[in-house]
Amino acid sequence: MPVLNETLQQVYALLKGDGDFSVVRHLYVNRVDFCTFGNSTSFRVRIVNACNNHQDYFHLKKADASRVYGRELEHLLSPNRLNFIPHGTTLVEEHVVRIPGDIFIDRWRHHKELRPIRIAKDLMNVNERCFVRLLGDIRR
Repeated sequence: MPVLNETLQQVYALLKGDGDFSVVRHLYVNRVDFCTFGNSTSFRVRIVNACNNHQDYFHLKKADASRVYGRELEHLLSPNRLNFIPHGTTLVEEHVVRIPGDIFIDRWRHHKELRPIRIAKDLMNVNERCFVRLLGDIRR
């Protein structure tokens, strides 16, 4: 377990800290979850900063050409940058925080500070980028 913990900390440092391993002394692996979504499976690793209790996640997935090429294409065409590391048959990628559509509609649709024109523009941007995302991970 100590070797696994240290290795996952180092993977996180490569993914988020450009290989600066000095950041891992404040981090610990809180848990590793096995996630299934559709026919895609991954391990979601929760990293916690011991100084401030900040939690972050990254995913370990099986790499294939469509995922890696899609991530590269998304990185080139999308304003949103997604850090990822392909290594052999493994793909390490950062966690992307999202709000499921049904939760957004139930909780935020009638919020007074919500600007419908801005939401419409963002939805159009999402629509344009969805094609790129689908190329990258058609099974997600």
